This record gives sequence, structure tokens and C-alpha cells, in this order.
Amino acid sequence: MSAVDCVRGRENRKILKKMPQKNSSETKSETTTKQQNSYQCESCDGLGWYTYNVPVGHESFGKFINCTCQSIDVQTNLDRLLKKSNLSHVRKYKFETLVSADVFNNQSHIDLFTTAYKEAHNYAKNPVGWIVFTGPNGSGKTHLAAAIGNQLIDKGQPVTFFDVPELIDSFKRWFSNENKIAYTSFGPRGLIAHIYDVDVGMEIQTIPGGGSIHVAVSPDGTLLFNPVLGRLYDVATGELVADLKNKVLEALQENGYTPDTRFQGQAGLGTFPMDADFSPDGEHIVFDGAVEENGEFGLVIFRMTTSGDNITPITGVIEVNPVFSNGNNYSQLNPDWV
Repeated sequence: MSAVDCVRGRENRKILKKMPQKNSSETKSETTTKQQNSYQCESCDGLGWYTYNVPVGHESFGKFINCTCQSIDVQTNLDRLLKKSNLSHVRKYKFETLVSADVFNNQSHIDLFTTAYKEAHNYAKNPVGWIVFTGPNGSGKTHLAAAIGNQLIDKGQPVTFFDVPELIDSFKRWFSNENKIAYTSFGPRGLIAHIYDVDVGMEIQTIPGGGSIHVAVSPDGTLLFNPVLGRLYDVATGELVADLKNKVLEALQENGYTPDTRFQGQAGLGTFPMDADFSPDGEHIVFDGAVEENGEFGLVIFRMTTSGDNITPITGVIEVNPVFSNGNNYSQLNPDWV
């Protein structure tokens, strides 16, 4: 053994002596914990592991043992995630126990469900982007969505689960535009805009092709604006009131900006505008979108009248990370008129 090796060996023993240690006769079940103002395990001094105090050459020498407090921390984190997830009532739906025969008794339906099951299982392993299940009531959509959520929770990833009635109910707190709310669903021919009247507790309008990840409703509840399409709709009739997209793009050019063409947005609809809001008097709209100005990329906020006049920028270019938002027509600014 060289002199250097001997020094290293001595230094290693010094380091090991500083590590939290336990007698070799002790077992994990004998470890104890105590609760202080900030929890710290007395068995491992908060390190999460310990080593046995045994001589060099012992089979347990140098082995790092996970402390029991780690399993406590994992369970505590799981309980916290589950409480916030709203998944407790569907906790039983997991991929390991979800069988198509439990949902259907028709072979063709079972085959379809099996295909959707495989896609859902793959998505849960790498939940990037969107996955959408369509089908009639009782076709297993909720089972699969819950299974995805439960698997992510078990992996320690945060999840929020809503079924449609709960989601609509929660909108009552999110919107205040004359007690009418707008939301979007996926249809066979594109995105559908829905208007829900909270006062009467029912949907009062659907506008095929009018939906977007962001939509705005005027304060008096008469107009819906789809910023991605630049279209104004009449809430009562569902009819198109004005198509302002060309006006908006022309004003963009006139003010020295061009759309950020690095990202085409969902369905190739572009990334300007993205989100919008009405003024309190319903006469103006504020909106944002992804732009380029002299090689600088970011978001800029504009305002205009509801007729598409006086389109004016009210900010300069605001730098953001556009990879997710611009590719999905999702605004990171979410402009509100205040």
C-alpha cells in the first residue's frame, strides 16, 4: 500500500467517524424520531441515512442505510399531493387494476377501450403535451384520466383532477362577467366555444369553430372574443359579428412588429393574438401575442376598440420563454383590463 493510499484510508476513517452511526445490533424498527418546530430525525440528524459503527472489514462497513424517516417523508408528500389533487374519490382507478371488461360488456367497445388504455398508459409515463379522450357517457374517459392522475401522484408529481360538473362549478369563482362564462371543448371539426349561464345553471350557447384556449366575454355578456382567430361573436345568436384578424395583423406590421414565426401555434393558427380581455365599459379589448422586433422576440400587449379601430401597442417587447406557450397558443401574460 502506498503512502498516499494510507493517508486516504485514514482520511476516509475520519470522515466515517463524523457520519451518523448506529450499533450493528440495532435494526430500522428500533429507530426513533421526534417532532420539533422543524422536524429533524434524531436517528440520522436529518441526513436521511446513516452508517453502522463497525470495524473496517466488517460486511456492513461503509454501507449507507436509508433511514426510516425517508419513508415517512415520502408518505407525507404523497398525502399532501393527494389532498390537493382532488383524486381521492377516484383513487381506485389505476392501470394495474383497470380492466376493460369492468367497463364494457361489448367486444367492440372493449377493443376501443384497450387501444385508449395503451395510449393513456404511455402518456402517463411521459406526460408531455395533451391527450384527449372522446366518447359517450360511460365509455371509460374518466377511468383513464383518473388512472393517469393516480400514476403521476404515485410518482410524486402534482396533479389536479376535475370532472366537468366540478369544473363548471369552479368557474363560478373564476369569472364574473354578468355570471356568464366561456369555455372550450374539442369537437370532430375543431374547437367549440360554449357559453354557460351560472344564474340559470345551464349552457345557453355553443359556437362551432369559435373555441380557443383563451376566450373573453364582454362585461354585459353580449359578446365573445376569440383572440387567436380575432373573431367577435354574438352570445345570444352565436353569429359572427366581426372578423378582426386581418386588421390586427396589419396594425402589427404598421407598428414595426412581425408575428413570431418560429412557432406556428396549434393547428397552424399562429401566435398573434393569444389572449384578451374587455374593458369595463365593453368598448375596448386588450390582447397580447408573440412578436419579433429587430431580431428581438417576446410578447407585446395591444389595445383596440371592439370594431377593430385604434389598434395601438401599450407595451414594448416582453421577453418570455416561448417554447410551450407560443407553440400551443397559450399566453404567459394573460392581460386583464384593470
